[in-house]
Amino acid sequence: MRTDDATMRVQLILDPELFDDGAFGRFWLRLADPIARTETYDIRRPTERLYTPQPSAPLALFRDRLSLLTSGDGGRVTGVLEWRKLITFDAWVRMARWDERLRAWALSLFCELPVLYGFACSTDEYDAHHLRSRLTGRGGEVSGDKGTTAEFPAFLPGIYWLNFIGAALAAGRAAGVWA
Repeated sequence: MRTDDATMRVQLILDPELFDDGAFGRFWLRLADPIARTETYDIRRPTERLYTPQPSAPLALFRDRLSLLTSGDGGRVTGVLEWRKLITFDAWVRMARWDERLRAWALSLFCELPVLYGFACSTDEYDAHHLRSRLTGRGGEVSGDKGTTAEFPAFLPGIYWLNFIGAALAAGRAAGVWA
């Protein structure tokens, strides 16, 4: 991995039963953190709605569309919040290397939100865990992901640079995840 333009990834898998208005508000405020520097949000790219710490308009948009995209720091930070079976937030942060600021920001998200599982790693590390390819009968190559959020918990998540197992999952109380 080139350390001068590395992309770091933070992913949260959230319990939808506990991701209420208050949790969304806490999440939205964390996007103002200097590591994220969120500038705009929307339901598609390019994101055009200006970020403000007031969560009511983005919350209404998220409830209506079940997806929200964010962008910040001149495109150096992007994020996707989606609600399918579970709620996931994926953030990509372009920075030279892991540092205490990114670790502290990720931990604040893990601790302030109803996270079932979360991790932070480089995109190279993520791809090494999840990217698979196979040769076709005609000599071509097909690539895809394995062990993704859509398959959680059929696959155990990888062990990454930073990992977080939420209290409900650790205590075996996340039965709704397997329903």
